[in-house]
Amino acid sequence: IFEEFNKAYAYSDGHGRYGGTGLSLAISKRLAELHGGTLTLESRLGEGSTFTAVTPYSLAAPHQGMPISAAEGPELRDLHILVADDNEFNLMVATDELTDAIPGVRIDVAH
Repeated sequence: IFEEFNKAYAYSDGHGRYGGTGLSLAISKRLAELHGGTLTLESRLGEGSTFTAVTPYSLAAPHQGMPISAAEGPELRDLHILVADDNEFNLMVATDELTDAIPGVRIDVAH
């Protein structure tokens, strides 16, 4: 199922039950492997399938430099930012962070 152009539900005419080229899982597996990981499949007849992608990552070292603030960066006078997200919490966090980091910033919010 992880081979290129392979479909689990292919008909004799070569067209898959759900369409597509049969490349998605092959590409996904290759991407996981390029990151040193794996893509596995657990399937139970009549119940469904579970795909698991595992990629190893190490924690980054804590940032040792000076904090970045608007005072240290380029001049940001009259900055007007549009923040768009479909999640209210994300909008609140982004708006709060921008307001704290850039004094006088004008922010419009879109859902």
